[in-house]
Amino acid sequence: MNVAKWLLLALLALTFLELAAFVAMAAAIGFAWALGLVLAGSLAGALMLRSAGGTHMGRVRVVLGEGSFTALLK
Repeated sequence: MNVAKWLLLALLALTFLELAAFVAMAAAIGFAWALGLVLAGSLAGALMLRSAGGTHMGRVRVVLGEGSFTALLK
């Protein structure tokens, strides 16, 4: 098998492992608590991405305006 097939298989396996972990967590602490933790983690990630992503996008705009693409590699 080539690399693309292995990567696709690994991505599919990771998805099933994540679902199995959620089911196990829901069985241990309850579905509502497990769903709440997933939603809280998603919200925290979105807030971090919003703050860090905005800063990074501002840097990208400045670099593209200057025409210096090597500054993005830092």
